[in-house]
Amino acid sequence: MLDLVIVAAVVLVSLLPLLFLSKADAKTADTVIVTWHGEVIYRGSLDKDAEITTPDGFNTIVIENGEARMAHAECADERCVRSGAATPARPIVCLPNRVIVTVTGSEEADSVSW
Repeated sequence: MLDLVIVAAVVLVSLLPLLFLSKADAKTADTVIVTWHGEVIYRGSLDKDAEITTPDGFNTIVIENGEARMAHAECADERCVRSGAATPARPIVCLPNRVIVTVTGSEEADSVSW
């Protein structure tokens, strides 16, 4: 029983840095890019609330409270709707409708320093 508790504690401690990485992505990200069939249909700031509907009307992307998420998709599984907010490390992709929601950070946020 003690072995199980130790293994669970090690797993929890090893996953702890992931919390900080996703929060850092959200704070440094500032631009949302929505592409539809390979064409950019929207580029804007995460600070500005917006609702984007793809030209075919099948997908709706909502930008509010500093987050971009897929609010509606006309596809069988709606994985993109359930995927939550896009981050620089995790874009939203709707393969059936060929929509990609990408979040990028500023040049300072994207650079790595040692």
